[in-house]
Order: sequence, then structure tokens, then C-alpha cells
Amino acid sequence: MALTVLQWNCWGFQPHKHELERFLRETPVPPDVVCVEEIFLKASKNPRVDGYSVYRQDSPQESVGGLAILLKIGINHTLLCLEEIEGLERQGIELCTDNGNLTIINVYISPNHVVNKEQINRLFPTRRSIIVGDFNAHSASWKDGKTNARGRVIEDIVQEI
Repeated sequence: MALTVLQWNCWGFQPHKHELERFLRETPVPPDVVCVEEIFLKASKNPRVDGYSVYRQDSPQESVGGLAILLKIGINHTLLCLEEIEGLERQGIELCTDNGNLTIINVYISPNHVVNKEQINRLFPTRRSIIVGDFNAHSASWKDGKTNARGRVIEDIVQEI
């Protein structure tokens, strides 16, 4: 059975939640995992999405960032407790699949933070990992049209793997 993962930078979960719910209702095969960045949720808000467990991680800066992983109910998983990496937000889950465990890491890096190659390299815990998110990295390699320093670092890491 195939596992499907959707990554979405929503720029505010509450005002755009209806868009996600509509997509999940209308798509023929809803994703098993939805990784969301820049959720901007206040601590008092606890979003629910039918058919999914919602795991959120609020940003230390309340007005920006924040992450959420939505996981289809019934999927065998473990929520990971990841060490903090200065300058970036991340959260992760480990899924039990027929082919072994698979780690999914959801990432947000503000364009205002400076991060180095060592910090980004630490995002890759195992070879059986999927890393998604908003890195605020740009590279002509992925048809962005421009390349910035963070894009070059990610290009280097991907080529080394």
C-alpha cells in the first residue's frame, strides 16, 4: 500500500482550514499525512480535522511559524521528541510500514534566521526519512528561478546523500 504525504504552508491555519477540509473531501485519495507550516495558532485554539489526529507544535514566537502534522486515524505511529536546533522549527513522526519504520520530519525555517549546513544536516535522522516543509530556500535546481545561500546548502546536502 502506498503512503501519501501532503506538505502545505498555509500562512494561518484557522483562516484557511476550510480550504484543506475541502481538498480532503474532494480528492479521490486523501493523503495519509499532511504536514503544515506557518499555522500561527494561539495556544487556546485546538483545531480538529475529521478523520485525522492533529499534532501541533507552536512557535516560540507567537506571531510567526508553528507546525502541525495531521495523520489519518488508525495509522500506527510514534510522535518523536526531537532535540532543538537553533534557528529552525521541526517536528516528527515515525510510521510503522510494511517495509519498516519511516520517519517524517516537518520543518519551518524563517527567512530571518541564519542557519548553517551543520544545522540543516541534523534534520536528516536516518536514511529512511522524508523531510518536508518551508525552508525559505531558493534554487534554480528546483525551478525557483533564483538561488540563495540556503538553497545552495540544501543542494550540497542532497548531492552528498
